[in-house]
Amino acid sequence: MSNVISNSIIKILWGRSGNRCSMPDCRRHLIIASPDVNISDKPMGEMAHIAGKNKGSARYDNSMIDSQRNGYDNLILLYPNCHVKIDTDVISILFKLFNR
Repeated sequence: MSNVISNSIIKILWGRSGNRCSMPDCRRHLIIASPDVNISDKPMGEMAHIAGKNKGSARYDNSMIDSQRNGYDNLILLYPNCHVKIDTDVISILFKLFNR
């Protein structure tokens, strides 16, 4: 199986995000609009795996196959600060995400 997230899944993830961080206590915009029409908007969102992508990564689940790891149901979009937080404070973050 491929260890790559398909373009289709990426589009669905961004489309369904509502342009908001998945963290319940954040919800920041993931694309920052430029006030200058001559400067492109800036995408700030980062894709994150709920169950870690690689052995040794946060929340890695050995029972998953690559297509599950890189599937829509195992991905979230986060503001960069929240991506760091979710990888360092696993227990409280997962509680917030799955008990909303």
